[in-house]
Formats: sequence, structure tokens, C-alpha cells
Amino acid sequence: MAAVSQTGASAGRRARCCGCKDERRRSEYQDIGQMTQEILRTHPSFRISAYLETQPYKDSKALDNIAGALREAGLPE
Repeated sequence: MAAVSQTGASAGRRARCCGCKDERRRSEYQDIGQMTQEILRTHPSFRISAYLETQPYKDSKALDNIAGALREAGLPE
């Protein structure tokens, strides 16, 4: 799950906002989509809420950032 980083999600957001004009951004966005598909293929019952319960972070801001990145990547609540 570490691969779905806040940075990766931000890159995906930027790629969509820019209309995927930049090839590198388009590639990053496609990578995020492929990663999301792979997570759901290997763990079809994956839910953000369940995943967050397994994380050791005590800082709610860190959990909010992780949840936001996972949502942006298209994973289910």
C-alpha cells in the first residue's frame, strides 16, 4: 500500500487538472489506475476504512492524508 502515496495521488490530480497534456503526468496517472486495479484484483474486499484501522499512525492528520490519497486513487471507502 505504500506505493499509493500522497505524492502519487497529487500527481494524478495534477494530470487530470492539466488534461493529461504532459506525457509524464499522464504516465503517473495511468500508473495509479493500474495500481488501484491490482489492489482490487488481489484484495477484492479492500476498503479504505478497514485499511486505516491497521495503520499505526496516532496522528489523525496522517491518517486523513492516507485516506485522501487512497480515495483519489479510486479505492472504495
